[in-house]
Amino acid sequence: GRERLPVNLFAGAYTFASNDSLTEVQIITFAPAADLHDENGAELRIVLQAENGIENYRTQEQGGLAPLFASDGRDSLIGKSSMFSIKPGNYRVGIALEQPEEKRFGVIVDSVVVPDYRNGKPSLSDIVLGSARSGDRNGPGIVRGDSVRIVPSIDQEFSTSQPLRLYYEIYNLPTDIRSLTRFD
Repeated sequence: GRERLPVNLFAGAYTFASNDSLTEVQIITFAPAADLHDENGAELRIVLQAENGIENYRTQEQGGLAPLFASDGRDSLIGKSSMFSIKPGNYRVGIALEQPEEKRFGVIVDSVVVPDYRNGKPSLSDIVLGSARSGDRNGPGIVRGDSVRIVPSIDQEFSTSQPLRLYYEIYNLPTDIRSLTRFD
């Protein structure tokens, strides 16, 4: 058998409304830079499988992990963002990060509920809580439009000197005859 060394792997899945009847799922995967000797040699595989077994979404990417710059003194992290537009429903998600040359491997298996934001009822996207804003357009982070890019916090711990960033979207609020919305 092939002995493998573990890679500490962290991931978060965030859902937002898409422009059609699908829901956008952004999966952010992070690992300590010290665990991977060459991030370009790392292979990331993500599989989303609907509980009904019919819908399957897959991605497999070689390299492309980028540094996450944090000002809180923690170990440096590298990560990657992956985006899927999928039908609402319950899914199992499997994430694997492998560096074959170094015999390093990390895996996460979990479930994710993908809501239907286009059902006409007022609803709220996932809430993204982060402390760093990514300046790298290709780096890891949540991307919304041309102006919003936030790197979610992995452990949800923040120092008092860190700025805390919060991002969410609200959908389907009723409007008046002037197409304005008011909510408390």
